[in-house]
Amino acid sequence: MKLINTLALLAFLFLSNTAYTQELEVINVQPENFSATQRKMQARKDINDLKTGVLLFRLKTNDKAVKKLERILNNPATSEASKKRIRERTMPDIKASAEKINGKLKRAFTEAYDFTDVYFMPDNCTNALQNGDQITCLTDADGKAVSADVLKDKTIFLADFSELENDKTSRIKGLIISDKNSRRLASPFPYFQRSGGVFVKLSSNTITQKDAIKMVEIWNAKLHAFFKQK
Repeated sequence: MKLINTLALLAFLFLSNTAYTQELEVINVQPENFSATQRKMQARKDINDLKTGVLLFRLKTNDKAVKKLERILNNPATSEASKKRIRERTMPDIKASAEKINGKLKRAFTEAYDFTDVYFMPDNCTNALQNGDQITCLTDADGKAVSADVLKDKTIFLADFSELENDKTSRIKGLIISDKNSRRLASPFPYFQRSGGVFVKLSSNTITQKDAIKMVEIWNAKLHAFFKQK
């Protein structure tokens, strides 16, 4: 009788493990069709992978806006007055705006984030990362170059200060985490943390240093709490 019970238990465990593996395979293939159970399983896998992996925060370059201005500058039809205004005011303002917010967010991660290793890269470096090209754009919070070796054998996640997509009620700015291929993670994983309190300007591209630190601090706490859940 004991032998029969033992064999039955082993068979159950084998089938359960097989079902779990198949469930994960389904999740990885069609994430948009997750069931509630699949979402929980994927979220658990993502939080464990993040804990042992690495987070890359993408620094804003306003690359699209800069390239658009460069096309205008190279257009023979653009007046010299317009070119002068773009070179002396518009272009510097765009670059300065990106540098300012990047500085605040780097400081926020330095002071308030400890869930996993975090490094920084310009957002226009994403294609090289995803294509498996040699990466030379990584830095630490102080702007010092970091070898791509820190990514070796690590699961990579991306974080952005951006607008929450597909939100039909409002356009909310905050921290958004995605996988290496820019697939936004899904609840119950704490994939988003808004940039301020109830009265914050929802779609603002700016953030105070205090709010940046608070935003990262809250998100970091959520990651720790979710990781500890069984």
